[in-house]
Amino acid sequence: MSSRIREALVELEGDVSGLRLAPPSAVRARGRARTRRRVGALAGATAVVLGAAALPVWRAPADPPTFSVGDPRPSATCAPEQPPRPGVLMVFFKEEVTDEQRRAVLVRLKEFHQIDRTVTVSPVDRWERFVATYCGSPELARIGPDQFPESVEVHLRRDDPAVLERIREAVRSLPGVDEVPPPAR
Repeated sequence: MSSRIREALVELEGDVSGLRLAPPSAVRARGRARTRRRVGALAGATAVVLGAAALPVWRAPADPPTFSVGDPRPSATCAPEQPPRPGVLMVFFKEEVTDEQRRAVLVRLKEFHQIDRTVTVSPVDRWERFVATYCGSPELARIGPDQFPESVEVHLRRDDPAVLERIREAVRSLPGVDEVPPPAR
């Protein structure tokens, strides 16, 4: 060692010799206490982070989940479609139906004064009803709105099977009409 370093160490030893040092057991105890505090703080921080991450799972959603068209997953609004009421007749159009043919069917339906209203149902609307009826079914992934025909629901003022049959016979042979199934009983 060089003489300068030796002198510095001797001087430092003189300065330190006046200090009273804690016994080794006390130094070890303070180190263990410091380690425990650090572990406790880390455990607390971990609990806060995990609690914050799990909070959305514990809390119920404010709004029911919504799904976009084409999403076959069940939603909170899954409910079987109500069966057609008595007094309702369905008219399904062919895929290649023209506007003129569609209008001809609607004009023919207006000739029956027993009809309360007619409702045109698009393929997308029909598909959404189908999804609501069969939600959660694995078949939904293979079925899309393009597989449903456009249709018209014919609602009578009151249920009259004879009138429904007359309307069915008058409409089912018109151009553009694919099918008019018998009304539900």
